[in-house]
Amino acid sequence: MDRFAGEGPYDYAFINRTCRPLDYRKVGNGFREAVRRSGVRADGRLSLHSLRHGYASLLMAREWRNPGGGTAGVRAYGAKSAAG
Repeated sequence: MDRFAGEGPYDYAFINRTCRPLDYRKVGNGFREAVRRSGVRADGRLSLHSLRHGYASLLMAREWRNPGGGTAGVRAYGAKSAAG
């Protein structure tokens, strides 16, 4: 039985050309190599996970500036969920 049977192509953040999920280690390695080549420097370690938390923080800040702002806002719970 195919272990991906019944899973849609939008269930994963990173997929290949045949809609199979990419191995998270390979994605992370590719990201780190792209950061290294870009010359971006920052305190601490830049990772996909840190970008996820940064994005969630931006969503929460937007909601605090515009509470209940309809489509422009996002509920803090949703941003917390996005942060993992």
